[in-house]
Amino acid sequence: MNTVSLTFTRFIAAMSVVIYHFGDVYPFNSEYLAHFFSHSDIFVSYFFFLSGFVLFVSYYNKKNSTNYEFWIKRVARIYPLYLLALLFFIILVIPLWGEEISLKELTLNLLLLQSWNHDTALSLNYPGWSLSVEMFFYLTFPFILQIAKKLSINKNIIICLIIWISSQLITIFYFNKSYNPLIHINCFWGGLALAKALTENKKSKLLSFLIPYAGVLLTISTIAFILIVGTPNTIIKYGHNGLLTPIYALFTFGLIYSKNVVTQVFSNSSLVYLGNISYGVYILQFPVAIFATNFVRFTNRLLNYPINNGPIVEFYVFIMMLIVCSALAYSYIEKPAKKIILSIAKV
Repeated sequence: MNTVSLTFTRFIAAMSVVIYHFGDVYPFNSEYLAHFFSHSDIFVSYFFFLSGFVLFVSYYNKKNSTNYEFWIKRVARIYPLYLLALLFFIILVIPLWGEEISLKELTLNLLLLQSWNHDTALSLNYPGWSLSVEMFFYLTFPFILQIAKKLSINKNIIICLIIWISSQLITIFYFNKSYNPLIHINCFWGGLALAKALTENKKSKLLSFLIPYAGVLLTISTIAFILIVGTPNTIIKYGHNGLLTPIYALFTFGLIYSKNVVTQVFSNSSLVYLGNISYGVYILQFPVAIFATNFVRFTNRLLNYPINNGPIVEFYVFIMMLIVCSALAYSYIEKPAKKIILSIAKV
């Protein structure tokens, strides 16, 4: 099972969320792309699905890993850059926007608990709400893993369906968009259920039958996703809370097992690297956007040179800065900080 090609999809998802927040410029606001990118925040639910899938594959056969080791590794993976982005955001927001930061908001964000309270979910560094959700997944994963391993594949799928249907009914009848981790666990368990099916059922007749059609399933799921997200319909407004989990499952299966040019391209080392820095792209987007916008405007005033298409220039300067900052953060913050934390914790 080749999961390398999945890494680059994280970069695509992260950039799509960035464009959702800041990409009201050409070509993303053009007639054919505007609707898609006005709903591309839906890629956050793909992150949750992929997280469940990758964690199950990574830890399924680990015999000597303790819960403590798992939690330390996850904290070491996400918290250093999360904290840097949060501090970077606070330092920029206070002088440039003049906003006040409450002790409640700061505390919940530092503890990665903001998504449990609807009023604070988008406080401070807005994308951090999804890391709050991820942290809940990490805390519960060792226990979910044991349950999933003991239950049969069919029972896991049934549980996944029950959670998925319940989440969608709650979404439809009570609220269209929620940041509460419990609403998003259907995405996480969906990825986990798919990983279990593929890991434990390698020689099944169904899998043997489907693998030759992996490229077809990849194409169908991609087209279905683009049509749902990119065209006016009533489905998309409910999509943020895991409605498209079945499509993510078909896409993931198709990308893993197909041997077409897409899989080969996505496995390219340069694209895999972009996938590796995608966490920085996602979590640093707001502070870098604030810095980049003010940098362009300050440079313009300093040089006394009027910039044509100012918003377009600001956006693409921001994108370049974001990728560079993410690459630097990956090499000089994420990896070293993780190594230091694991060394201190003796993991």
